[in-house]
Amino acid sequence: MYRGVRKIHGRWWCVEVNDEEKLVRVGLTHEVSSPLSKHSLIDQVFQALEKYFQGQRENFDFPLSLELQTPFQREVLETLREIPYGQTVSYQDIAGRIGRPKAVRAVGSAVGRNPFLIILPCHRVLPKSGGYGKYRGGEALKEALIKLEAGVKSRGS
Repeated sequence: MYRGVRKIHGRWWCVEVNDEEKLVRVGLTHEVSSPLSKHSLIDQVFQALEKYFQGQRENFDFPLSLELQTPFQREVLETLREIPYGQTVSYQDIAGRIGRPKAVRAVGSAVGRNPFLIILPCHRVLPKSGGYGKYRGGEALKEALIKLEAGVKSRGS
């Protein structure tokens, strides 16, 4: 397992890669002193995240390790890739897309366990009742990501 930590856009981000050259985790961390690895995929992900926060990158196609997720979680996580940059959907929308319209809470749980923040854009999923909803990076970060994408889209139009 390879692990890298870097401060991007004012927050510490952690990227983990397995021996099969797939991402295992992309997320926020407070643990910046643990042993770090040098790996080209880790560097590529950090560069991509920097470009994303600069409004210069919209999509990610890194290889992901989804073996630790259940089949249901994998299905939900793969659906996150389909949410266009600058747009949002509800948890109910995702439940409908995977053919399980009554599984809204289970979809919320799967989205909440997304190990690939930004890469699989769970921040684009909002409660149907309004607001931003929960986010592992905090509601303020979720709001900032949605506003970042909306601002980039409006400049590009």
